[in-house]
Amino acid sequence: TKEVEVTIDRAVLSKAAAAHAVVTLGKQGAESKATEKSATPAWDQTFNFAVSDENTEALQITLYGKSMLFGHKELGWCEVLLYDLPKDVAAPLTLKLIVGSGVSEQTLDITCKAIGFGVPGSSMRSLGAALNS
Repeated sequence: TKEVEVTIDRAVLSKAAAAHAVVTLGKQGAESKATEKSATPAWDQTFNFAVSDENTEALQITLYGKSMLFGHKELGWCEVLLYDLPKDVAAPLTLKLIVGSGVSEQTLDITCKAIGFGVPGSSMRSLGAALNS
């Protein structure tokens, strides 16, 4: 069985927010708990998703902040291509969040583990602009 395990660790935001993360892989999804208002929210929550095709699927993570006036506001998002994950190794990643049409200085720390698939090593070559280089 192929699966990906993702742990949402922490974020560094441009301003304090009561934030939560929504993690999707294809039609599967999971939502983290909401944090207290902070510019450095931490979750330490792990989610597992079944993988049908590691060569084409991508994990997408979107952060939302809660506002009394505006409800849920998107703070930014990032994407991890599954075929770049090292095989059976927990890979810590720091990803820059995409906001609007550009990459922001806000970051998200996650740990991903590809179980039953992947490539040896940890090249992470195609994370593109989302990867904190």
